[in-house]
Amino acid sequence: MKIHWLDMKYHKELECWFFKQGENEFMMNCGEWFNLRIGEEQGIPCRLELAKQWYVVMGPKGVKLNLRTNETYKVEV
Repeated sequence: MKIHWLDMKYHKELECWFFKQGENEFMMNCGEWFNLRIGEEQGIPCRLELAKQWYVVMGPKGVKLNLRTNETYKVEV
């Protein structure tokens, strides 16, 4: 089954991440789980968190990766 990846972008005015599905936009909150694309069609489970900046906690070892607010990430929710 082919995964339909969505764009996750940062909204500067609202200071949060969101994704668009069709015509609707969905704001993401701390603690939300999603798959972050790391290869052509490969994703890794992540949890969105916020400290001084936004980051994701990935995989069973809890690796933390800071998100860059000027980047667009491909996610599956």
